[in-house]
Amino acid sequence: MKEELVKNISKQVGNKFNINKISDNTRPDLILREKIYDEEIFDIFILEPDDIVLDKLMDWRFFLRDIPRNQYIILPENKANETRKYINLISENIRLATYNNKNEVEF
Repeated sequence: MKEELVKNISKQVGNKFNINKISDNTRPDLILREKIYDEEIFDIFILEPDDIVLDKLMDWRFFLRDIPRNQYIILPENKANETRKYINLISENIRLATYNNKNEVEF
């Protein structure tokens, strides 16, 4: 599922950004970099349907709190309300984007 989401995100934003994939549970899943200067712009964290929201936020806490970049959490539509409650306590730089059952992301 995560791989399909990454492909869809790459299709949506690949012409505007360079995309780095990360495979570490405590780091963002994707880092979007500016094309010309290769400067990091956005961190993207992907929350899967079976993930426990609070556990994932605890794993990501260093990057969500201490890295001064814009951040997106991509999550299933049914986890948006729960996640919104927690991220308001963490940082104002975190945005939510949801995906549907076809793994289409709505930024």
